[in-house]
Amino acid sequence: MSTSLIRGRYVIARAGGPAPEVIEDGAVLQRDGVIVEVGPAADLVRRHYPDAELGWRDHVMLPGFVNSHHHVGLTPFQLGSPDYPLELWFASRLALRSGPW
Repeated sequence: MSTSLIRGRYVIARAGGPAPEVIEDGAVLQRDGVIVEVGPAADLVRRHYPDAELGWRDHVMLPGFVNSHHHVGLTPFQLGSPDYPLELWFASRLALRSGPW
């Protein structure tokens, strides 16, 4: 199993509630593409010994962000656009549109 620590100057956690938790010098620990834990970077390094460290000291992170926004009656997935990361999702949606560009 591969683990990596993605660091940021600020990690915004639990953003769905009335007040998000902001962790300064925070990090996201992921194992095989799944978020395992979010917290202070030093604490996560000390307890988990990640295989790699990524990120940048000036980044702001919002882990687990999901693109759930659409304007049509059917979801983009139902219309044939796979559940890609947001940047690839835009391209796949544009490819499904008809008309001369």
